[in-house]
Amino acid sequence: MWPMYDNIAFVRFRHATSKQAECVDCLMEHSEIFLLHTTSTNFEGYAWMRQAPSAILKLCLGKVCESLAYDGQQTQIRRSSRLLQLTKRIIPSDKRRYRSDNLRKSSLYSTD
Repeated sequence: MWPMYDNIAFVRFRHATSKQAECVDCLMEHSEIFLLHTTSTNFEGYAWMRQAPSAILKLCLGKVCESLAYDGQQTQIRRSSRLLQLTKRIIPSDKRRYRSDNLRKSSLYSTD
């Protein structure tokens, strides 16, 4: 069961070696992501995202994301009205590897 609509959940995702951009794009397309962290050393990341029906998120599984994990017992974050949704427009699309200098400085996005 997903949290209340005003809350955002902490979701861990795993992706294949060359599928990071596609996995994140798919999650952005099917839910609202507010905060994002990806790594270059392993094939996973974390997203703070609004609830979405699991049937919708399953569209990303197996195709571009290897797994999605959510802990229903974990305390959720109440989303501030000032916290804006990340979009593909915010993240540059040079075959998006999510490693832009602009985004590294942003509090909405981080990489290792």
